[in-house]
Amino acid sequence: MNNAKLKASARKKLSGNYGPLLSALLIFILLGGLCHLVSYLVNTPWLDPLLMLIVYALFMMGLIKMVVKVSRGKKAKIEDFFNQTEAFFKYIGITCCLLVIAFVLGLLEMIAFKTLVEVITYQAEMNFALAIFLIIFGLLLTVAILMVGIFIAIAFSQILFILNDEPDITIRKVFSKSFDMMENYIFDYFVLILSFCGWLILGIFTFGILYFWLIPYMMVTLANFYNEIKKEYVEYKGNREPEMIFNNSDVDDDIEYL
Repeated sequence: MNNAKLKASARKKLSGNYGPLLSALLIFILLGGLCHLVSYLVNTPWLDPLLMLIVYALFMMGLIKMVVKVSRGKKAKIEDFFNQTEAFFKYIGITCCLLVIAFVLGLLEMIAFKTLVEVITYQAEMNFALAIFLIIFGLLLTVAILMVGIFIAIAFSQILFILNDEPDITIRKVFSKSFDMMENYIFDYFVLILSFCGWLILGIFTFGILYFWLIPYMMVTLANFYNEIKKEYVEYKGNREPEMIFNNSDVDDDIEYL
């Protein structure tokens, strides 16, 4: 996977499409701000995440549709942002599954870390060899749980793109298909995400202004990544389902440098 080509293609395809994507992002930001305001005015903290979930369920798939269209050389329209609301309940179901996974991993990480802290705190009262063993074991366990969390997050990173292409897919199937598609690309995706870290840090020093350029750039690049692994998935996995096969106009056969 050539990350430089994916990024160059994203910059090229974004030409003339920044307007609709930025408009959609601004609407997202305004709706998020409105959720915070309503939660603050009624003094109900738990209402904030609930309202945000509703907003995301209503409009996230519209944003994904716009990004995928741009990645496939088509023009994004702001109307696309509002016409994917039929995925509302499926998006909520997917989000709830991811939250359960995150909760379990977070709980395990917290237990491992607190146990490590306790061992370090009271190591003087233990046998030296046993204390060293428990500290090393605790460190390894803490890191292992973190790595498992990163692995799972990357393995399920294609879920929304798959749902965009296959709106009738079941929640169970969309998870398994994302995992299957990412089977040989976990490290490639991790490296691609890392390549944006410098820009993300730099954006902090621009008071977030840089993110208005960076977020569409990142999303279209990730959509390019999805397009590439999807083509290979169809070819090498023998998946010949009609909805999984690209038209010639969907994706550029060769991604060229700018």
